[in-house]
Amino acid sequence: MKQSFRNSYLSYTILYTFYFLSMALSSSFISVYLLHRGYSASQISIVVSASFFISLILHPWIGYLFDHYEFKRLSLIMFVLSIASALLFILSKSFLVTLLLYSALVLFVGGNDTIIERIATGSPFSYGKIRIWGTIGYALGTQFSGVLFDAIAPEAIYIAFVIATLICMIGFFGIEPKLNFEETEKDTEPVSISSLFKNKKFLYYLLLTALITGVISVGHTYIPAMLTTRGLKASHASTILSIAAICEAPFVLFSSRFMDRFSNKTLLAITLSILLLQTGIYAIQLSMPLEILATLIGKQLPDMLTIMINLKIVNTIIDHRQQMLSLSVLRTVRSFASIILNNVAGRIIDTSGYTMMYQLMFGILVLSAVLLYFYKIPSGNHQRLFTHEESM
Repeated sequence: MKQSFRNSYLSYTILYTFYFLSMALSSSFISVYLLHRGYSASQISIVVSASFFISLILHPWIGYLFDHYEFKRLSLIMFVLSIASALLFILSKSFLVTLLLYSALVLFVGGNDTIIERIATGSPFSYGKIRIWGTIGYALGTQFSGVLFDAIAPEAIYIAFVIATLICMIGFFGIEPKLNFEETEKDTEPVSISSLFKNKKFLYYLLLTALITGVISVGHTYIPAMLTTRGLKASHASTILSIAAICEAPFVLFSSRFMDRFSNKTLLAITLSILLLQTGIYAIQLSMPLEILATLIGKQLPDMLTIMINLKIVNTIIDHRQQMLSLSVLRTVRSFASIILNNVAGRIIDTSGYTMMYQLMFGILVLSAVLLYFYKIPSGNHQRLFTHEESM
């Protein structure tokens, strides 16, 4: 590999653009894809929930491995397995096989997500200038999903996923971030999940983030289907979702302007406010233009803010030897909440529709706001996680 490419801005650009493009291709249109194959909303919720359940079990173990072993080798294995899962997913015919293969795909793509987010804070460049390419890639992937679905065939989405993952791997081999996983002589205390559960601030945050990210997950699963059910073509819905992804771009690019200035609690309050506005509009079903506006504001931005807040809070209250494990536990909690809420949401949609479902989501967010009010946590601004000197 050429020296000029190694750890260059181009290597990070390729990695983040095509990793998040592949992530969008793998899951952003899954509800529409499965509807096309004849499955009901309840069956879709079972497929999505099963993927979350398997991730719930295995992601802490993956995080433990990343804390102890060379991350490039582990990530390469998951890239290869995700490609194999996608190719087999295209060929699946039965509901059970579809469920298992989609679960494997989500596990292997998501297994790399935590380390990819962490790499952005360990590169020679600021977090925003690296992570912005993930936002662009995700928007492109969402757009491509709709176009491929309408213009070619639903299965073309997963062929594109394989191609995007292969290109992503080129960038991955070029990066050399500083992640500080190595233990020092003073770092002799064993890293374990049980020790995390002695941290009361972390336990409280697990409950809070379970409610917030559970609602976000429901949106990721059902907003595309909601838009198409209410009359939009798949390509039009994907355009809206792509624009929604682009709407988070300024917040990612200029993350150093606010992530290291606002406290952890304030950042969580901002995220909750956006979600309350979005679900409130869905819950009273005003008009399609307002629902599109709510999608643009609330579909992707709260998720991106949550990712950055997780990084900041973990760096604030967790020892560096347990940070990958902690981030994996947070992802596991999200999976657990998503299993419950996606199943509940699917059943409500089948019996009462999307409006009733979002009334429940709004109530959950109100409960989250009450919990946040009583949450006491350091500001975390001293970490300067999103602001550091860089060289291009």
